[in-house]
Amino acid sequence: MEEMRVISLRKDRVISITKDGKSSGVKLPFVFTGLSWGKAGRVRGIKQQSKTIYTGNFIQRLLKIGPSKLEYSEPSTMIDYNEDVDLDSSIIIFDKNKKFLEKIYFNNLSSSHDSIKHYGDDRTGSDKKGKLDNEVIKVNLEKASSRYHYLVVILNSYSQHTFKDIEFTSMRIYSNKSMKEDDLSEILATYKVDKTDHPNKKALVLGVFYRTGSHWDFKAVGEFTEERSIDQMIDGSVKRAISGI
Repeated sequence: MEEMRVISLRKDRVISITKDGKSSGVKLPFVFTGLSWGKAGRVRGIKQQSKTIYTGNFIQRLLKIGPSKLEYSEPSTMIDYNEDVDLDSSIIIFDKNKKFLEKIYFNNLSSSHDSIKHYGDDRTGSDKKGKLDNEVIKVNLEKASSRYHYLVVILNSYSQHTFKDIEFTSMRIYSNKSMKEDDLSEILATYKVDKTDHPNKKALVLGVFYRTGSHWDFKAVGEFTEERSIDQMIDGSVKRAISGI
């Protein structure tokens, strides 16, 4: 029996949607995309530690007596991550000619052919360090309409927090035998977003599922943008993401 190994995605990496991420592997009929993000942080102060350094002779230094001086560590910022964050995950669907077909998001939870299902909106973020997914979308690749060729996974900030504010953002692609969205028994890949790339942006194209021959591939994109809505992303960064595929 072929076992899945967890693949760590990085920007521009391409994997096949198979049990081992290779084009020759066993195809997965469906996958879930699980998006997780943390709370927003606010600076609560500056921390700096001091240490007494004894400067006398060997015995004085050993016994910690005699002349001394204080040395200070580099100051560090103390941040409390406790503010709710409302990000919205969506899948944008295009045909083989890269013509927009439909968007699956919090206000349209299922595709017209029922092969893509959004499990609902999360408006708070998580303090679980990515152990749980905030929003999940199921993609039934086997039953997807033949018109579907590009499925673009995006996040945008409804609460207008920037990714610099948010403690962490990550995505995983997984499957299972139970077909339940909270069953993480077969994780194919994880993608931890590096927010230092463009930290002050409020939207993110995570990646693209796309047809290639008889199977589906996924390309990690990781493009942060300044677009404020899903429709703006569709006309801008989302189209850029599929332009070279």
